[in-house]
Amino acid sequence: MARVAAGPSSEERRQQIIAAALCVFARKGFMGATNKDIALAAGITPGLLYHYFADKRALFEAVLMEHTPLGDVSALLADEGVQQLAPRELLLTLIRVMVTRMEASENVGAFQCIIGEAMHVPETTALFNAKAARVVETLAGYLRGQMERGRLRPLDPTLVAQLIIGSVLACVMRRKVTRDAALSAYSVEQIATTLTEMVLSGLEVPTTQAAGTMT
Repeated sequence: MARVAAGPSSEERRQQIIAAALCVFARKGFMGATNKDIALAAGITPGLLYHYFADKRALFEAVLMEHTPLGDVSALLADEGVQQLAPRELLLTLIRVMVTRMEASENVGAFQCIIGEAMHVPETTALFNAKAARVVETLAGYLRGQMERGRLRPLDPTLVAQLIIGSVLACVMRRKVTRDAALSAYSVEQIATTLTEMVLSGLEVPTTQAAGTMT
């Protein structure tokens, strides 16, 4: 007897719908997109859409959760090995990872959705801000520890973390959303190196002074 080819698994189908929704939301925005549009893009019936997601808003949130890599960045910062890095190495790693992941083709659409819908869908902003807050909190904890050890100047670690993360987000927005050609001409490495040096020029304690503090 001929074997019937297996269809996509539940998770594969869910990812298929999310990928299709990302394209539709990026093109039409949350308000303009319909479940019919998304179902058509996913190659399924509108009824099947409701089997996986309660409504359009639940699907929109799933798109942002899956394609906004700030959660991955927060996990990276929480890694014990990363926490042991010197400030320069940690910042270089953080900025490289943030820019690279946020500019990945599968994530740019979600970033465009966030920017485009922020004024019309407050829940979008709240969801993104909650993810960003976790990254800020983890980075602030690292900076606080470095300040207590005398390696960095005693500034407000949360504000410093906010400004670092905000600078990276603004950079990605100008490169990928407003398509600033001048900024897009720089490599990720150039951006990571320059921003790291700018931050540390105001934060880092001179080596001799730091050594005296820790003795």
